[in-house]
Parts: sequence; C-alpha cells; structure tokens
Amino acid sequence: MKLKSALWVVVLLSGVAVAGNEGFELEAGSVHEGSVTTRNGAIRIGDDATVKGDIESRNGLIDIGRGVTAANVGARNGPIRLGPESRVGNVESRNGAITLEEDGQAGRIETRNGAIRIGANAQAADVHSRNGSVHIAEAAVIEGHAETRNGSIDLAAESHVKGLITTRNGAVELNDARVGQGISTVAGDIVLRGASHSGGDLVIEIEENSNGGGLFGFIGKSSREAGDIRVLDSSEVDGDVMLLLPADFDGEIPTLEIAADARVTGNLRIDHRVELKIDGTVEGEVERITH
Repeated sequence: MKLKSALWVVVLLSGVAVAGNEGFELEAGSVHEGSVTTRNGAIRIGDDATVKGDIESRNGLIDIGRGVTAANVGARNGPIRLGPESRVGNVESRNGAITLEEDGQAGRIETRNGAIRIGANAQAADVHSRNGSVHIAEAAVIEGHAETRNGSIDLAAESHVKGLITTRNGAVELNDARVGQGISTVAGDIVLRGASHSGGDLVIEIEENSNGGGLFGFIGKSSREAGDIRVLDSSEVDGDVMLLLPADFDGEIPTLEIAADARVTGNLRIDHRVELKIDGTVEGEVERITH
C-alpha cells in the first residue's frame, strides 16, 4: 500500500485506514487491505488501485480513478465520482451528486440531495435520488429501477432500464432507449423519441387535493401541473397509456400525442379534458374518463 501523506494524519486500525479531519490518498496501482474512512477530508483513489473494504467519508468528496475495485462507497456530505471501468458495491451519498463514469459497474446507487449520472456502457443495480435528476448515457444498463422524487430522468441512445422508471415531480424522456416495466410520474412530461420502447404502462395520474393542505390547513383546488405524454418517432408502448386528472384540476390541460409511426399495444385511459392527437396505431380501446 502506498499512501501520499502531505500534512495528512492516517491511523491504521485492524486494516482500516482512518483519517480524522484530513484527507486520504491511495496511489495508482496500490492495494489497501481493509476499509478507508475519513471524517472531514477528501478520499482519492488512484487508477487501477484496489481497496479490499468500504470507502467512506462523512464530510468530504470521494474521487475514484479508472479501473479501481472496492466494496461499498458512501459519503454523508460530499460528491462521489467513480472513474471509468471502476468496480464497486453499493454507492450512497446523503447530500452530493454521484457519477459512475463509462464502463463502470456498481450496485445500488442512491443519493438524497443530488444528481446521478451513469456513463456510457456502465451498469448499476438500481438508481434512486430523492431531490435530483438522473441521466443515463448511451448503452448504459440499469438492472432494476430508476427513481427520483423531484427531478427529471433521461435515457440516451441504446440505454436500458430493466425495471420501472418513476418520478413524482419531473419529466421522463427516452431517446432510442428502452424501459422494461413502464414509466410513472405525477407532474412532468413523458416523451418517447427515436424508436424507444416501453415494456409496460405509461402513467400520469394526479389525485384529488394531491398538493395537500395550504397555510393553516386550508385546502384549495388542485394546482399541480400535469405533463404531456408523447409517443414519437416509431416508438412503441407494450402496455396501456393513462393520463388521469382529478375533478378539481384547474391547471393547464395536458396533451396525449401518438405520432403517425408510433404504436400502443394496450388501451388508452384518458381524462375527458385531455387533448388527443392520435395519428399512430392504438390496438386497444380508447376510454375517456369523466367524473
């Protein structure tokens, strides 16, 4: 193991490298037996190094180079970058963005407040952000679900989410990409472009009084904006398409568009106020929902 230690204090305890308020750096090609932990310092792991344990920083960034192998990676307050061709376990940050660069592999990737970026040809088990966008680059694969509460999700060409794509407040866009089990959002557009494919339903559903109570508990009309659903450019949905609004909805009326070269194999269940632009193929029934 080779450690750079300019002004850094590193204590080795039972194979664990512990750096209190300073940083930790492992040189390229080195092997560290055990975990690496810092309290308020950055962790930098050089190219092709191996950490035979977890990597964790409480209040500092984590920067992992190309071809690094490690177990789980976590930061409470700080960004995490996983270099190209890195191989790690689960990755978690409470407050910070997470980037898995091209050809990397990881388990579940999760952050509470921060964006997640998955590089080209990379693989992850699941991706979840509470407050942040999710970007999945070309030919990347998510074996499970992609989810964010407040943020957009976009998939580039030849990428594939094998499970569900869900967001509460954010748009979802696929461009020559695939999702295995469908897409669901509350406030945000769903757009399939470039011969994209959904193996499940497309759903936008706003429930009555979905914004909850206002000041002093008064509840007014639903003011949440509904998104559009657009199936374009020879894209296909193997499932139903649903765009459902509450009776008290008073926002801008959304649009459902099925382009001339697009196809939906299931049914359409659409609020009667939604504008329809159907030029493509719908193999199931079209039901207009009234209240």
